[in-house]
This record gives sequence, C-alpha cells and structure tokens, in this order.
Amino acid sequence: MKSNIKLTTLLKQALTEQVDMNRVNKAYAQTVTAVKGMGTDIPAVLNSIKMLRNRDEFLEYMLKFEDKKTGYTKFPAMINAEYDRFNLADVQKIVAALRNIGVVSYAEADAGLLGSKFVKFNISWLAKPTVLSKKDRYNRKKQWLTELPKAVAFWKAWLSDPITKKRVEQNWDTWYASGKFQIKYVWPKYFDMLNKLYIKFYDSYKNNDYLVSRAYAYVLGDSIGTPTIYVNLELDDPEKYDTLVHEIQHIIYGIKPLNPEKKITNAFVTQNTKRDTPSSISASLMTSATKKLNTGMAKAKVVIASLGLDMSPEALITWKLRGQRGRPNDPDYVCRATEKMSNIMAMRNYFKLKPGQKLTLSMIKPYIEGKKQHTDIDWVLMCWAKNDFPDLNQMLNRINLLAKNNTAPRRGGPNLA
Repeated sequence: MKSNIKLTTLLKQALTEQVDMNRVNKAYAQTVTAVKGMGTDIPAVLNSIKMLRNRDEFLEYMLKFEDKKTGYTKFPAMINAEYDRFNLADVQKIVAALRNIGVVSYAEADAGLLGSKFVKFNISWLAKPTVLSKKDRYNRKKQWLTELPKAVAFWKAWLSDPITKKRVEQNWDTWYASGKFQIKYVWPKYFDMLNKLYIKFYDSYKNNDYLVSRAYAYVLGDSIGTPTIYVNLELDDPEKYDTLVHEIQHIIYGIKPLNPEKKITNAFVTQNTKRDTPSSISASLMTSATKKLNTGMAKAKVVIASLGLDMSPEALITWKLRGQRGRPNDPDYVCRATEKMSNIMAMRNYFKLKPGQKLTLSMIKPYIEGKKQHTDIDWVLMCWAKNDFPDLNQMLNRINLLAKNNTAPRRGGPNLA
C-alpha cells in the first residue's frame, strides 16, 4: 500500500505528458490475459508495455495492479515470478521497452559457465534515463582516447622494468618453475596486446545488462582477436586513466597472470595467517606521533578515530558487511585473484609508488577510517574483512611480494571494477 501511495504522488507530479486511459486499460488487460492460467505469454507481456507511450501511462498501468487480476500487486513482482533464470533476454527486452518511455529498470543477472542467467528485475521509480547529446558523446570519447596511450605507456614501462621481470620469474618459479618460460614466451604477447588495444564505446541502456550498465568499463577474455576495453559512455568516469590501467591488468591476466593465483590469494589469508582484533588494528594504526602522546584520553580518542567505531568486535561489522554484500550475485568476486591484482595495481598507481617503495599501513589508514574513499582500496579492504581480518601488516607484506608496479605513475583516483 505504501508503494502505491508513492506511485500516486509521482503520478500527480508528472503532468507534462498526456495519458490515454483507453490505451492504459488495453495494455493492462493484455497483461492480465498473458499471465492468466498455466504458463506466461512472454511476447504479449512485452507488447503490452510497448503499447504505452510515456512514463505517466506506465505509472497508471502500474496502479492497475491494485485489482490483483494478474495475481500480483506490483509489476516487478510479476516479472520476477513469471520469468525464470533462462528468460534473461526476454527481461532485457522489457528493460529496453521501458527505457523508451522514460522508465529506468534493471535486469540483474549472474554469470555462469553456460552464460548469464536472470536473477531479479528492479525499477528505479525516481530515476530518468540519461540521453547524451552528440557533443557530450564526442567529448567523452575524446577524453578516453586521450588517456588510452598514457595507460598503455604506463604498462609498457612497468613490464620493461627489470625488477618486474625478476619478481614475476621468482613468483612463478616458487610454485611451478615456469618463470623463465613466461618471460621468454608470454612477455611478447603482453606487448602485442598493448600495441593492438582498442576501446569500444557502448551505452548501457542499449546493452541492458545490469552489471555492465553500472560499470565504467569492462573487458572480456584475453588476447583472442582484437584486445578490447568496453567503455560505458553513459557514466562519466572521473578517473579514466586509472580505470584503463585497471582493465588492462585484466587482459594481461587473461593472457597469463603475472603472479600465480595461489600467490595472490595467500596475500590475504593462509592457514598460518594471524587474525587481527579491534585492539590490535587500532594499535597498529597509531602513527609514531600518536604514540608520543602522554595522556590516556588522547590515545583513546585517536584509537576511536582510527576505526571511526567503538573499541569492540562490532567495530569491524561495517567492513565485514561490505565484504559480504560486495557482489551478492557473484560472492567470489570480492576476493577473485584477477580483481585483487587490478585493485593492487590501481592502489600502487594511486599512491605514486616508485621502484622499491611499498604499500604501508599508514597509507590505507584514512580509508579504513572512512575519511577517504577509493574504489580499489575499498575492494581490497572488503576482501580483508571477508577473510576475517588477517593481520594488516602481514597482508601488506605479502602484497608487496607480488609482481607489482615499479614505475612512477601519472596520477590516481577511483575507478569501478
């Protein structure tokens, strides 16, 4: 009932478009017939949406569900019940049809070995589709294409560094004795990929994929065919350079990871990993200047500020929940090895670390406190929390042993995985 009142309010506020109630009634009647009895007439449901001409008519159509003739009180509930996991393409057609009349909706999906499967349909009632002007499209494309050569140059310099090669060789030899093979035979593939790298732009509303529509950019596969970074023009990424550096790592990982997956995973947790407690984390986060403070009260204030929470086990709940909720339909994503390598590369990129420099606890302290935000750092902290808070110093020491950035990057900032 509460949502119906909300819809009525929205409807009263949206007076700019004309509503043809005969058309609305006809569309709803067709929907009722489509879901009546056994089975669902999927084309008829889609066609009923296509009958509607604007957002206001869809809101009136939604209010019709109050009579429960479809068996449901809400349109999204009907879609989620009547469409199964193999109906992703059909739901995406509904998403596209709704967008054409000014309604933003999403078809959530999860990835599987046999392709993506439909999970849930949602509608953003207050949102309206973003349609870029030709000028905006041109400017965003130009910005991305300007940053691409810089990101490629960053990776070429990084891969050419002898320290990088030595670290890759050592890390692979530790597990599979294949480090020299990788340097000799796989290394040229990295450079060949970088020379061919291409950006393909898309608008998320045309793609209709829930995850892709929320990403600044993504990649598929490895070096087969033309290596491509798919860039979402609808979202204006504030840190395009960093996103490109992040995505290039995924392509490199697809060719062959710079570090064995076990090595990356072990950076976060092993059987011998120490576990942090709220008190140990707070103590380790205190700077040398803080330790010089004399009064217990001053120390206590710094301890509380270091986490932004009280000194109790509950102090870690925020990061724990973020780790659990990071990607509900793909729970392994939070700690997936290729994602962690991209996160780590972006972190080093962000902190402008030079050869021989390491990630330290003091660098990530403001992000644990919540005083600063960076998408890649957040994803590393979520994996840290999901693994029940391994000792931070131990974790960073292991991260610093990975084949990592050894050249000074241009700048840093947030990006979306």
